[in-house]
Amino acid sequence: EYGWKVIDLENLLNERLTEQKTGLFPSLPNNPYRTEISCSNDELMNVLDGAGIESTKVAPLIASALGVKLEKKRPPPPEKNEEEEEGEGKEEEEGNGSEEEAGAGTERAGKDTSRDEKPGEESKEVEPEEDPFSEKFVRDMDLPLEEIAVAKAEDGSIPKIGGFILVGYPNSEEEINHLKDYFIDFDKIIILQDTSEEPGEFLQSIAKKPEDYILDETEIEKYGNVFNTIKETYGEEIVKEVSCVGTPDEVYIRIKTELDPFFARIDDESRVKYASEVQEEEDPVINGEYGIYCPVTVSEDQWLFPGNPEFETMFLGKSYKFSGEKELEQFKFDPLKYVPSSEMKICTQPQLMFLGCSGSGVTTQLNIYTNKYKLQHVELLPNLTNSLEIHKKERKHKRWLLR
Repeated sequence: EYGWKVIDLENLLNERLTEQKTGLFPSLPNNPYRTEISCSNDELMNVLDGAGIESTKVAPLIASALGVKLEKKRPPPPEKNEEEEEGEGKEEEEGNGSEEEAGAGTERAGKDTSRDEKPGEESKEVEPEEDPFSEKFVRDMDLPLEEIAVAKAEDGSIPKIGGFILVGYPNSEEEINHLKDYFIDFDKIIILQDTSEEPGEFLQSIAKKPEDYILDETEIEKYGNVFNTIKETYGEEIVKEVSCVGTPDEVYIRIKTELDPFFARIDDESRVKYASEVQEEEDPVINGEYGIYCPVTVSEDQWLFPGNPEFETMFLGKSYKFSGEKELEQFKFDPLKYVPSSEMKICTQPQLMFLGCSGSGVTTQLNIYTNKYKLQHVELLPNLTNSLEIHKKERKHKRWLLR
């Protein structure tokens, strides 16, 4: 629906390692210019020996799967001590001399240069040094994951990494910081929680073999610590707890409500008043574009079927009634599929009659409705008179032929 890429770290690792294990050994050098980022041959040997891959070294794999441009990690710039900083300050002060002194210095430099040049010799331009981190030098290197970094843009800016869902990672403060080193951050983090009265009650009910489901207290404590770490690091604005109790569609709506600020939702039931609850002195509840009819039945079956007041909901302050519970749940799942009314389908061509005394506006209203809804109309008197006139001419023509 949104076009986001799903990255399941466990599956990603298995895919990349399986490709390496089943390929030639040693495999191609692991670097951003030769293959998809995986492991170096040394790291692969450690995996085969059962050592595994450290969780704080996997960010390059995630960045690679997201299509981020990578390069060999560059060393950090050297730190300047106090003496170097003071020296730079003095150089800046000395460099702010008068324009005359600068001009004189340039003139003298020109003269000195002219004396050094020999007749018939041309000055040679000094070629810039090649970047040792470019493809030319890195292409044949077998780089471990920790020596691969995100490449900055030509203007030195950091790329914006977005449009993804990361599953099951990070699980610790170290892993969070590891992702941030690769400029991978989150707009929202969804934590699915079993909110049953008894811990694990819902999870046990949906297990393939509920009788074999055992609530592991150690695992609950482990994930509790993980959740607390993530909340403390990112804050309540980003981390959202969502109940996993219910059908997949119900959980989907809860998650989408947290993620999408423009997601169309039915009105909060605690704040609305249905037609059956309105008192005589209060304003009546306004029906939606489908009036008393079920919008789901109209849209999907092209049939006008009256809605049942027992299956009613409110959307954007208007009342919608449905033929049954199934249709009500369909509407709740995606209201915009059935609203606005501009997308409504005409069920059947209506058959209408307008009556009224002279001056009541029958002709005016007839013209409005026929133009707006493209209906064919028949005016009785003009059509009857015209029909009689045609019939009279036909009879007259027949008599003339018989003579």
